[in-house]
Amino acid sequence: CIRTGRTFCAICYYSTSFKLSIPGGIAAIGTLGVDTNCGVAGNTLIANGGAFDHIVIPGGQCNTPAAAAINVLNDRYCGTALYCLGAVATATIGAAATDATVCTNQKPFKISVESDGLEYMFPAGTAEGVTGNNAGFSISYFMKTTCLTRPDM
Repeated sequence: CIRTGRTFCAICYYSTSFKLSIPGGIAAIGTLGVDTNCGVAGNTLIANGGAFDHIVIPGGQCNTPAAAAINVLNDRYCGTALYCLGAVATATIGAAATDATVCTNQKPFKISVESDGLEYMFPAGTAEGVTGNNAGFSISYFMKTTCLTRPDM
């Protein structure tokens, strides 16, 4: 947990070094930083493994979504970049990595790291078995006095 200042309403996380599990060694998922497969233990649908290690930011969303955008909440983050999910048209939500800052209004402010203790050695160049693709992360944060909003849908 992170102690909340009295006048702060939201917290935002960002990272310049983020390398956690790449589900199935799929490059597109790795670079998105968000995926519904992050945190799925023993996911047999991902033949090449690499889906469990992730961080949890409850109610994560984009910092400043566009007025007409669909802002999607997401809790689990993995891959080779930390991105929020949203600020795009509905048809492209699957490829929605647009903002390298993930914010939340949910209190208490907290971030969790979950791991299954396994590493997969899928040899594709985009998989976590490649040196550097599953090295961990460093994360920074800032607090905001303005609350986050979600555009009408």
